[in-house]
Amino acid sequence: NLKRDKFHSCTCSLTSLFLTTDNYGSAIIEYSLLPSIELLKQWKSPDICTKDEFIYKIRYNDEKLALLIEEPLERSLKLEIRSSKTLDRIWSIQIDKNLKSCQYGFYLLNNNDCLLINKYSSCILHIKNNGKKRETCDYNPRPCNATLFGDNTLAILTENSIQFHQLD
Repeated sequence: NLKRDKFHSCTCSLTSLFLTTDNYGSAIIEYSLLPSIELLKQWKSPDICTKDEFIYKIRYNDEKLALLIEEPLERSLKLEIRSSKTLDRIWSIQIDKNLKSCQYGFYLLNNNDCLLINKYSSCILHIKNNGKKRETCDYNPRPCNATLFGDNTLAILTENSIQFHQLD
């Protein structure tokens, strides 16, 4: 039953809905979408995050889940890429301390690379598919979030427009 838990963030594949619970020690709950909505799996702390961590955002792409996880007491933030089938960790990277998850938007690209967008510093960080920082660039106007159209068109939402970029 979808009404039992209070949910914070969700994302979809073609066949599943992934929800995160709105509490510390967040869980991820997977529901099938067709032919009817049914609970498939549930992953809980400490398998996903510690009891002191909170999954702020979740994104799906190409059988992977990207999780933005905040630990408020330590004032730390990390980004993890996991398999959507097993939730096994593929890579994880610590983001700068003293920043909050609400400052970030992010998008998981097809090759397991990730774009992390700092909404306040107007910075976009490209993280390679092995969890290593590839490059950082300042972006003007200030970016808010990003999404991919097709295989090679990146759309970046800014404060007052949408910018389109062709990817190589």
